[in-house]
Amino acid sequence: MGDMKDRGQRGFFLLELVILVGIMAAAGAYFLPRVMSSVGDRLNTFWLEQEAQLLAEDVRYMEHLAMNYRRVNSTFPSAASEALPYISIRQSGYRLIQGSKTLRSREFTAAEGVTVTCSRTSNRLEYDANSANTATVGLTRKGISRYVIVDREGRVRISQSKPGS
Repeated sequence: MGDMKDRGQRGFFLLELVILVGIMAAAGAYFLPRVMSSVGDRLNTFWLEQEAQLLAEDVRYMEHLAMNYRRVNSTFPSAASEALPYISIRQSGYRLIQGSKTLRSREFTAAEGVTVTCSRTSNRLEYDANSANTATVGLTRKGISRYVIVDREGRVRISQSKPGS
């Protein structure tokens, strides 16, 4: 009698377990690279957006320094003045400079793979009330780009697409 109850409560055979594990391994081999690639793209996008935010904050800080100079001295410094803060853009990063002092700096290593471009031929962002200071700074990494855009009024925004495209 005990034999009849045992027949209804069968377990898995070893062959069934091997087949199940093989199917799961094949599915993992197919989907895992796609999932990891998607996660890598999202992390890259997030990182690039954070870098664009930092650059936008530095542009706003540069504008704040120039406005504060105006408040204290009742005039903007001339474009050639040492008192005028500016951001120097290079392919590997940028620096916020006022006079002979570097106030903030961001340098990207070759391993980070970031390319920085500037729409201005001087590669210099400055806030001068006497001239139009529109500029677009592009940050590109692994085929993904973010743009920090400064309009005529000095407003700063971040965009996924280059202005005019």
